[in-house]
Amino acid sequence: GSLYDPADLADDEKLGFTIVHCRDFDRIGVDGILERVLERVGDAPLYISIDIDVLDPAFALDQTADITRLASAAADAGQTQVALGLLAGFHKRFLNHPDIGRNYLLAAKLWAERMNKEMQARAMLQQIKLTLPNDPVIPQVDAYLAFLDKLAATPTKSAAPSATP
Repeated sequence: GSLYDPADLADDEKLGFTIVHCRDFDRIGVDGILERVLERVGDAPLYISIDIDVLDPAFALDQTADITRLASAAADAGQTQVALGLLAGFHKRFLNHPDIGRNYLLAAKLWAERMNKEMQARAMLQQIKLTLPNDPVIPQVDAYLAFLDKLAATPTKSAAPSATP
């Protein structure tokens, strides 16, 4: 299928994801795909994401309230990647929707707090401020940026000096 942005695949690769395309199934079949998966992960836990295009449209998440609710629930359950996957591209699927700011604030918090990606979180927060200057979420965005600034200014505890004999 088509991509929102060619950088999506490069970003996934940087994060360590392996992408299996439909043409891979045509080329090596299900058994070949399973062999590749087992070579890669062995018996370790596995996360599989399936592009919505392969599902029956009757089961697509096309209600913004459902996406927002499920992403929040996934975040609360510690399922950071699931939450981020649900939120990815929300602004492209639902142009000008009032939940864009709120959903991307959640994504920024997940990046900063659970993935140690403060720079990406700050970039997203700044983007929210730039593109949605009148959104009701802006005070929360400002407060979170201030929180991140305070954290960055907090000195880390250094190891205690060793005692000399």
